[in-house]
Amino acid sequence: MSRLADAGSLEEAAVEDAIVSDDRFSLIHEFFAANGSKKLIFFYQDVKQSLSSRQSSFVDASNSAVAQRKLFLTTGNSEVGFSFLCLVHVRITEKC
Repeated sequence: MSRLADAGSLEEAAVEDAIVSDDRFSLIHEFFAANGSKKLIFFYQDVKQSLSSRQSSFVDASNSAVAQRKLFLTTGNSEVGFSFLCLVHVRITEKC
């Protein structure tokens, strides 16, 4: 948690809240499970909140004064276009 916080210039509590509340929190369990995923990616992305809804959308922060940095979890299998900061964890040993 502290390394993620340092990398994103956030408090550890904010990082913990972001991870626990992420829809993909189960990816952490899969990463540590026997024969689980071999990679886990944490990435910071600038997002902006829509005034009409609570949904976030990716934005270029240089074009938006309302952009806010958010931490996401992924395996990297479907996301493309990381444009801020990406921290990759790779398991190089087999777990039984």
